Amino acid sequence: MEDITAIGEGISHIEMASVNFDQWMLTVALRTYANDQSVKGMVHLTFKGVRGFRYLDEGDMLRYPFPSNCTEKYVQTITQEGWSQQETEFGNIVTLASGHTEYLVATDNECLCVLVHDQPVIIKEL
Repeated sequence: MEDITAIGEGISHIEMASVNFDQWMLTVALRTYANDQSVKGMVHLTFKGVRGFRYLDEGDMLRYPFPSNCTEKYVQTITQEGWSQQETEFGNIVTLASGHTEYLVATDNECLCVLVHDQPVIIKEL
C-alpha cells in the first residue's frame, strides 16, 4: 500500500500556500514544485477536531528533536518531545481522557504543529 503522506519523486520541495481555520476544521494547502522549479500541483490537508495549532518559521522550531526525515512527508505524527509534550509539562494543556495526536507539517521554510483528535485527510492534486 502506498504511503500517501510521502512526498513523491519528481517533487523538489513544498511550501505552505495557505492555512485556514474556521472553528470546525483546519485546512492547509501545500504547493508542490517539480525539479525544474515549476509548480507541479497542490496537496490539501484537512484536520477535524482541532485542539490547537502553531505556525512558526522552521528556525524557531530548532529546540524540538523532530525526525531527520520530517520534510520527506506532507504530514507526520509526533509521538514524543514535541510541542504537545512541552505544553503539558508547562501546565498549559488540560489532557482529556480521549487524548489527542500531534501532527507536524514541515517545509524548508515553515512548520505547522497541529493537536487534533482525528487523523488528517489528504487530497493530492498533482
